[in-house]
Amino acid sequence: MTFTLDKLIESIAEVLKEHFPNTQVSVNQDQQESEASEFCIFYTDVEIESRIGSRLMKKIGFDVVYKAEENSGNTFDLRPSVADKLDFILEFIPYEAAKLRTYNRSFKIVNGELHYEFTVKVTMSYQNDTPMIESLESYRGGVNQNGFK
Repeated sequence: MTFTLDKLIESIAEVLKEHFPNTQVSVNQDQQESEASEFCIFYTDVEIESRIGSRLMKKIGFDVVYKAEENSGNTFDLRPSVADKLDFILEFIPYEAAKLRTYNRSFKIVNGELHYEFTVKVTMSYQNDTPMIESLESYRGGVNQNGFK
């Protein structure tokens, strides 16, 4: 399986479309003035940490912004219930044949918009092309008897 951020975003969008079928979903776009409810998915940050054995961990932050329908009278009451539902449906994100767990899930309401933030941690392996030493006898390396070269 080859991991890509685009596939992960598509997976998040599919989960949102499945559970909120009447709501538009967009990715990394400026929010337009719209009367319809919509979700916008944004990357917030990506951290990369080295791991043992030609592996690395990517910590990918996301912000799913929910903008409620303008003409809805109960918009304020709707946002916390949407946040509760997001907390339930985004605990695991299906990705190809696997499920990725989300971490640090939280929400806040800013300027009338619900911001649901979370992190996905993915451990990846990569091919290490560094040549190994074939034998100690063939090594003509850098330390002599005194410890200096």
